[in-house]
Amino acid sequence: QNINKGARDLNDTLDQTNLTDIFRTFHPKTGEYTFFSSTPGTFSRIDHILGHRKTGLNKNKRIEVIPCTCSDHKKKTTKKNKNQKTGQTRNTWTLNSMLLNNEWVKQEMKEEI
Repeated sequence: QNINKGARDLNDTLDQTNLTDIFRTFHPKTGEYTFFSSTPGTFSRIDHILGHRKTGLNKNKRIEVIPCTCSDHKKKTTKKNKNQKTGQTRNTWTLNSMLLNNEWVKQEMKEEI
């Protein structure tokens, strides 16, 4: 399997922090991707829902990719187990769009794409 340096670095970081890609755990063999480029055959998994390797998995009942015909990007959704207490905190992560003004971030994104 051909894995680029960015993907290897991400996997190493996940291993070091005991995090795992929950979607990949629920769907280890599926070929669903969340980003499609206009370049034929160009697609990738650029979105991850991460959870702790030991405790994060049992909090989720289902996770899936939602198709979107109006964008080159798909979203992921999770359904939590009802018996898990989540408290009153918001568990949604959103990209800080100010990062897109950072030259280093833009360069990293260009290299990955």
